[in-house]
Amino acid sequence: MKKESHKKGLGKLLMVCALMGCLMLSTAAFSSSGVGGVVNLLLMPMQRVSAALSEQMTANAEETAASKEDLLSENKDLKAQINDLNRQLINYDTLKRENEEYKKYLGLKEENQDYQLLAAEVIAKDPDDLYGSITIDQGSRDGVSKNDPVITDAGLLGWVSEVFPTSSRVTTLFHADAKFGARDSQTQETGIMSCTVQSADEGYLRMNYLDSTTKVQEGDLVVTSGLAVESGFGGLFPRNLTVGTVKSVSRSESDASLYALVQPAVDLKNPKDVMVITNFAGKSAAGEDTASSGGNS
Repeated sequence: MKKESHKKGLGKLLMVCALMGCLMLSTAAFSSSGVGGVVNLLLMPMQRVSAALSEQMTANAEETAASKEDLLSENKDLKAQINDLNRQLINYDTLKRENEEYKKYLGLKEENQDYQLLAAEVIAKDPDDLYGSITIDQGSRDGVSKNDPVITDAGLLGWVSEVFPTSSRVTTLFHADAKFGARDSQTQETGIMSCTVQSADEGYLRMNYLDSTTKVQEGDLVVTSGLAVESGFGGLFPRNLTVGTVKSVSRSESDASLYALVQPAVDLKNPKDVMVITNFAGKSAAGEDTASSGGNS
């Protein structure tokens, strides 16, 4: 019995040894190239995923760069469109304002078909000028010439004294050089309009050389006579431009004549929108004669 049991144990031992030997042979035969193949086989899906991710990231980066360029270009185009629309809006507002201004002067234009009118805006005032000179946004490029009359919808403001390409300086009726023929629209009496430092400071004009028997009285409307222009004597202003309203009549300090203080129809020191009369009947002769004489008769 003992011998038989011993044989069985020996057989099991030999079987285990045989299995171990086979395992060792198999391990020995399992070369490094075989292990690398298995590893490569296991890593291959991961490598493919990594490569795909890398390609996608590269594509995304390129697309992002391209998108940035497109966005910058689009942004530039939009800014250009906005600037163009802003210019159109400014032009629209300017045309709208000018159209509204022209409507105010429709009656004047109908009564004076020879007038050529140009709307302008006051862009500067001279704070050191006692006479209220201003600068407007229209110049020689727009057809403005020296000595052109300047009016508002209320009446006469002054005349163009200096012209630049895109702007002009306007001297108001408060200036000492403002001497021109005027007429009382009620009595038809004429006189010479002028202004002194004192009257300008008080806000009035003077209508001089009224006859001692004058019928001019407070409240009368005073307009330009236009006689000098129509006679070719070099006057600046055509007839019937509103000058103002008579406030009082007094005796002259220097002679027996009378003079009238006239309240200007226009706020001469704070005008806003104006109109330049760039042409009217008799202007050519008036401009030439005035330039040669150097006065505002």
